[in-house]
Amino acid sequence: MRWTEEQLEEYQRRLGYPKPYQMGKVARAKRGTDEVLRVNPTEDEEQISLFAWARVNEGNFPELSRLFHVPNGGSRGPAEAGRFKAMGVKPGVPDVFLDVPRGGFHGLRIEMKRRCGGKVSEDQTDWIDWYNANGYRAVICYGWDEAREEIENYLHGGDEE
Repeated sequence: MRWTEEQLEEYQRRLGYPKPYQMGKVARAKRGTDEVLRVNPTEDEEQISLFAWARVNEGNFPELSRLFHVPNGGSRGPAEAGRFKAMGVKPGVPDVFLDVPRGGFHGLRIEMKRRCGGKVSEDQTDWIDWYNANGYRAVICYGWDEAREEIENYLHGGDEE
């Protein structure tokens, strides 16, 4: 059974997740009014939506239980950044891993970006290229729904590009 978008939104609401279009920075539409506009969700918010979808759909795709985030990026103070570097953190490693072989690939790697304005670094491009050259499917996805489509396509047999 596949969940409809409405069922997913209800599940996310029950878990306390905002709808994707309600996330992001809040901007006043008109000065002196209570009207607000929601703009471009952050990368973190997009990823939260992706993993909420994955939890809901593990019944449809049991392999989603193997989907995980690598907390490589983010802002850290100098001491914590030094400790993480000593522990082996490398810049540019993709955000999301799905270590399930499909369609001739060893696994799927996704670099998540926000829908608008997400920039890809040279380190990220280098990792994506390396994974693609070494038997993995590695992509950059702008928004959680693009990542969802990529995962579904991959789990249905991969997309050999």
